Amino acid sequence: MASVARIKDSMRSRFLKTVLLPLFLMLAFMMIVGMVGLDWAKRRVDDAAIAQQEKTLQVEISSRQRNLAIQLGSVARWLPLAQKLQDVPLDRAWLSQNVGDWLYEMFDHDDVYIVDLSGRLVYGAVLGREAGEAEFGKISAAIAPVIASFQPAASASARGQIVDMARHGIAADADANFNDDGTRGTQRVRIMLLDERPAIVTARSVASAPSRPASIDRAFVMISVAYFHAGYLENLAKHVGLEALRFDRSPSSRGSERSLPLHANDGSEIGYLLWTPSLPGTQMSGVIAPVGVATFILIVLVSAYMARAIWLSAQRLSRSIIELQASEAQAQHLAYHDVLTGLPNRALLNERIIQALGHAGQGEQMAILMLDLDRFKHVNDTLGHHAGDILIKEVAHRLQQLARPDDTVARLGGDEFVIILAAVHDRADVNAFCKRIVAAIGEPFELNGNSLHVSVSIGVVTAPLNGMEPGELMRKADIALYAAKADGRDRHTYFESFMDDRVKIQRAIGIELRGAVKSGQGLAVHYQPLIDAKSQKIIGLEALLRWQHATRGAISPGEFIPIAEETGLILPLGEWVLREACRTAKRWPDIFVAVNLSPVQFRSADFAARMIDIVAQEACAAGSIEFEITEGMLLSEDEGSKAALEALRTAGFRIALDDFGTGYSSLSYLRRFKVDKIKIDQSFIQNLGGNEDTSAIIESVITLGRAMGLTVVAEGVETRDQKDTLVAAGCHELQGYLFSRAVSAHDLVDLMALPEPIADPDRAQS
Repeated sequence: MASVARIKDSMRSRFLKTVLLPLFLMLAFMMIVGMVGLDWAKRRVDDAAIAQQEKTLQVEISSRQRNLAIQLGSVARWLPLAQKLQDVPLDRAWLSQNVGDWLYEMFDHDDVYIVDLSGRLVYGAVLGREAGEAEFGKISAAIAPVIASFQPAASASARGQIVDMARHGIAADADANFNDDGTRGTQRVRIMLLDERPAIVTARSVASAPSRPASIDRAFVMISVAYFHAGYLENLAKHVGLEALRFDRSPSSRGSERSLPLHANDGSEIGYLLWTPSLPGTQMSGVIAPVGVATFILIVLVSAYMARAIWLSAQRLSRSIIELQASEAQAQHLAYHDVLTGLPNRALLNERIIQALGHAGQGEQMAILMLDLDRFKHVNDTLGHHAGDILIKEVAHRLQQLARPDDTVARLGGDEFVIILAAVHDRADVNAFCKRIVAAIGEPFELNGNSLHVSVSIGVVTAPLNGMEPGELMRKADIALYAAKADGRDRHTYFESFMDDRVKIQRAIGIELRGAVKSGQGLAVHYQPLIDAKSQKIIGLEALLRWQHATRGAISPGEFIPIAEETGLILPLGEWVLREACRTAKRWPDIFVAVNLSPVQFRSADFAARMIDIVAQEACAAGSIEFEITEGMLLSEDEGSKAALEALRTAGFRIALDDFGTGYSSLSYLRRFKVDKIKIDQSFIQNLGGNEDTSAIIESVITLGRAMGLTVVAEGVETRDQKDTLVAAGCHELQGYLFSRAVSAHDLVDLMALPEPIADPDRAQS
């Protein structure tokens, strides 16, 4: 027994010496090293974070200087401005609207002044409102050297007073485009202290009017002042992720704040930008340190127990680690890659864009191509979603074959792809690559025994030309893609600034349209008569929505209807028009009123029931209302749309197919959807008489319609010859300017009171 005890004691001693003691010593050593390392890492991370914040702040203010210069330059080079400055007397209202108010409202230029070379104020604006000598006098002395630098006699030394960017501060950019012959320079950008406030002062010589010879005594300089005011600093802080950003003439005495000097062009410090830095290292250590101590204590407490099972669990632990690593690798791959194609997804794409932008900011260019397959929905609808998935994978494979090793091909979802061209020399490289994409996608795809042809539209942006922020670049690429599709698809289109303006205008119209729908102001229904071909009498009216905007004037339905469809406003608009049509139909019970329907309305599950309910609420007979649909709605072959049409016809409404012949009309669609009427598109009517093929097509359509028991209507009838030909061919109803334009509800009363028939050219023109 004693020997057994000794053996046990020996084993215990050896276990303590060889396992537990080394284990606890190693843990203690690791704890000490960990604490020291954590403190070192905390300092390194905090220092790196502060350095990054300083760099980001410098880049943002430099970007602000360049943007102000570009914005001021675009106005200074504007020839109408040069011409207006030559007028006597000066049109100050025009200058306020197109210079002072424009630069303030659009680009946040606080002060704008136009002076002659002697420094005399010609025009001034402060915060978008016209200002006089009193406001200009506050800064005139400070900016006098800037104005003097545009004079022909400015010395070389005065022109050369530009100090390099301070190593740890911010200074104005160098004067731009200074002429070597001593004549006026074109542009100055400086950081100055004006009225005890820091500001970016931008000056630019105004372009000479082409109608008048250049003259020194009629030369002007435009000056912009953008202050580092509290609002700008607050927005800047939010944009770059800083806290409590402010300006002071002296560096901060608070230990928690950091300061960055602002330098004038002569190298002097005019003040400091102060902020409380974000210290991720300190935050990290505050969380990790307590957790580390608690973990160490816990490990010490359980190490004795765990040591006994180390040998038995070693092999299981090894297997678990291998399985865990494999699982983590798979999870990480799925987190950054598309499941269907294996391409990078949106998350990884954003990282790749940031990497490419890092190189683009060092002298190289990069391009982002956003791709979308044209009419991909048709593939899913006709061949099924499985075939659509196969097509997506084939497209991904072809794009990968075209890409270079440093490029990135990613899938955003659906049929949208993005390609990052990491390094391009010029636009010619991008053009060539886009043409290869269009050609490769244009090759036929073999899907389940079917040869399928598709095309692709591409929106292109380049950096740094179109910006350096990933989200903004993707937004602009999407705008360019939309423009490529609008231009006809199967092509690539570069982003242009006017596209962004167009999007902003459409967005503004959408907001204003929502207000018009809510208030009812500016919206009206006009009516264009439909004429019986034989009796020449009015038998129907087509209700057409009109919008008279308070400031924009009359807005075309072709402009605001697509916006209404995109925003969902088409639903309340359509219901409002239907109510107006019902009231008109009740006033003249012997005629019908036609109302146009949008495909978007059919997407509403209760659309048909809602239409039937509205007509019932207005106490109008269903037979007095005719709904006009487009061929595009038939092409979707949506069962919901088909059911809605059948419900409307069952309720007593008539259905007319508008613009017949411009799309993909066929007998199968007419039989499947059972319309009551077809309207021949006016493009055929306009060519009637001058083109034998057109005449033959119209006669065939009329014959087809009559054979199928359909009413045939001709749109766009403008001449008596057209009318006579259509009547002779057997057309049932006519519509067009020959009879009347669309008139307001007020003028409709007079039109309905006219003696019939109304096919009088003189009357139609009046």
